[in-house]
Amino acid sequence: MGVDYSKIMKRESDKYEWQVKFYEECRKDLERKEQDGRDAAAKIREDEKLRTEEFITPFLKHPLTQEMIEQLKSILPRNRKKADPVYILDLQGRIIALVTSKNALEYWVRENGYSKKKLGRTTVFEYIRNRSVYKNLYFVPAKEYENFIEEFVL
Repeated sequence: MGVDYSKIMKRESDKYEWQVKFYEECRKDLERKEQDGRDAAAKIREDEKLRTEEFITPFLKHPLTQEMIEQLKSILPRNRKKADPVYILDLQGRIIALVTSKNALEYWVRENGYSKKKLGRTTVFEYIRNRSVYKNLYFVPAKEYENFIEEFVL
């Protein structure tokens, strides 16, 4: 008594057709989801570009180098509300550097050789608030730059 292979083959072929249809539908669904994901990612990138342009627009009024503009663009969107860029000016009122926050000033001063020790946070805030000179440098928040320059020229 042998096995009737015709019945087995028929079942496998029926199953195979069903599997082909099922996998074809799964593949189409997967492609559709991937395309939706690519579309969503493209939309997020466009929104990100718009938000970045809106963020840096007020700073473009100031005489910044391209490197400083790139530094502003590199601030993460979630940190932009907290970001308070500070310009470092020389005695002639030219912007020589930009730091992304007041807290980063203390590190910039040390790294660039203006002090052997890191400045204290209170010291930095005092120089900013009083608009006084620290070793031939002014620390000016970007929001107050225009007012500072008007007073500086007068």
